[in-house]
Amino acid sequence: MAKVGVVIPAYNSERFLADAIRSLQSQTFRDWKAVVVDDGSTDRSAAVAEETAVGEGRIALVRQDNRGVCAARNRGFEELGGSCEYVSFLDGDDLWLPDALERLLGASSTQGGVGAHGLFEYCDEGGVRLSPAPRELLGEDVYGYPLRPSDGASWSLSRSALSAKGLVPLDPNQPTSLDGFLVSNCIQTPGLTLLRAEAFEKAGGFDPEFWPCEDWEFYQRLLSLGTLAFVPEVVLRFRLHGGNVSSGGDRGAGTIQRIRRKALSGQFGPERAQWTRGYLKREAWLKARNGLKWCILGPLRGNGQRARAGWADFASGLSTWARGIPRR
Repeated sequence: MAKVGVVIPAYNSERFLADAIRSLQSQTFRDWKAVVVDDGSTDRSAAVAEETAVGEGRIALVRQDNRGVCAARNRGFEELGGSCEYVSFLDGDDLWLPDALERLLGASSTQGGVGAHGLFEYCDEGGVRLSPAPRELLGEDVYGYPLRPSDGASWSLSRSALSAKGLVPLDPNQPTSLDGFLVSNCIQTPGLTLLRAEAFEKAGGFDPEFWPCEDWEFYQRLLSLGTLAFVPEVVLRFRLHGGNVSSGGDRGAGTIQRIRRKALSGQFGPERAQWTRGYLKREAWLKARNGLKWCILGPLRGNGQRARAGWADFASGLSTWARGIPRR
């Protein structure tokens, strides 16, 4: 029985999959086994996995029709067959630093809870660290606004928890709790986490109905069971390339609202529902103010599309703020 099980979902990942697998093989912690799930790739992903894992008896490859990353992760967990105490999910285009599993396991073992998570840094297609990652690679958020240049670690280090006073910054020594996931997700990718397999199974796995924010919705269910130990060190490189899936466009924005409504409905208790409602009302005001800014700046910068989006945000933000946040 291996201590840690690793699931690597892969869909048309032939360019980067070998690097992901090698980053697993290079771990200082050696008591692991892994499953690569080829999710109906039309390229050489499966062949790359087989070639990279030659002579490595701890890595298995399974194939399935294309069903999406949630189904691939869940399938990988099933293939592990309950033989591991911990599980982690490394995307096929990301890279672990050599001591990632060792650091995460150490934190979880000493602090308890349902697992541990660490920090990430951005890298380019060649795996070279980007600090900061340029705006043109980061793209836009789900609302269509440019993301600020970031080194990744500082973004994920700025954890907070929702309370009656709003978002309160967390000390690096404090674990991550459900209160940090009511209105946003502070874990960029599942490869940053090492989870107790029993807790993952009890939480119910990843739900494809919440793609592309399925990890955030899963963490809400997971953190209803306990806290995650926090490792204030970089454990993963998040690769930026043309095939990244993060926001999901309009669907991403809609999914965010669906996840937040879980907290508004009282699913996590009436007090958290009240905190969430207050936060979202303040956020609506900021959205209106930011939209008004782009109404002015858009034409000055010759960006009519941004100006039109600004007017839409100003109107919807102001309307939401004025009428209040619905309870469910």
